Amino acid sequence: MASTAATLEMAIVLVVLVTNSGISLADAHELPTFPRITVLAARPDPFRPLSWNYSVRVLDPAGRAAVSDADVRITGFERRRGSGARLGAFWLAPTQTSGVYQGTVEFPAGGTWEVAITVKGRFIGETHVQAIVGSLPPAQSPVDRPDLDVDWILVRHLLLEWGHLAGFGLWLGATAVALLATETNLRTVAAVTWIALALAATTGLYKLQVGTPFPDGLALGRWDIPRIFFGREYVATLFVKHVLTAGAMVVTAVLTWRAWRRPDARKASRRLLAANLALAVLIAGCVTVLNLLHAIVLHFS
Repeated sequence: MASTAATLEMAIVLVVLVTNSGISLADAHELPTFPRITVLAARPDPFRPLSWNYSVRVLDPAGRAAVSDADVRITGFERRRGSGARLGAFWLAPTQTSGVYQGTVEFPAGGTWEVAITVKGRFIGETHVQAIVGSLPPAQSPVDRPDLDVDWILVRHLLLEWGHLAGFGLWLGATAVALLATETNLRTVAAVTWIALALAATTGLYKLQVGTPFPDGLALGRWDIPRIFFGREYVATLFVKHVLTAGAMVVTAVLTWRAWRRPDARKASRRLLAANLALAVLIAGCVTVLNLLHAIVLHFS
């Protein structure tokens, strides 16, 4: 009986909170009105195999009326190298036929490209198609085929990805050791923390550009979010992660100031170390949520 009463009481509290907050559960995620995007033609130029001519038709969500005066652009990436080989944005111009847009896309190299056609205007949406550009290399047997084609783009990508993780691990480890050790040089802890934060911040700028689930990536000052499921939630979580990182830098600055004034004041600095550790755990939670939203955004994009 006691557990039943407690459950009923919690349900009543939840209903009151939802009612007072004015949030409609039915409107939490409205179904976007995506336009109907159809690729009418996608063929290479006979004399320039890396230059493709695209013709796209855009209709309203019901598929009845043509959509004119829309901004139609093509972006993409090469499948073998992933986000490390991106296609620049190419604009498709409207034609005399209402709802039909045409343009030329210049691929930087041959290969299998994942092409995203984005429409912005009265309706917003995008569709994804595949383009096999140029001549593909002859198929090899599993014995002769290398497991992974290593080039500079792949090496750079791996270094920056692992560098980002190393920066976070170094920060978390230095803070945990400083809290658990009986004797700690605060100046050394502050210096290691600054190195870790600098490494995480610089590699994070690269991850913004190529590690987000959006066709054009993100950058500081440019947050162009396609209207797809959980796209805004992804960016909001990423923003919270950056705010927490900025808070960690402020805490580390205070810790550095205290360490250089009184390097033996370990007890007075324990609160700052504990705050840094709590911020690191919160950032790890944000990263977990981002990985989940990343998969959801890719599924609906």
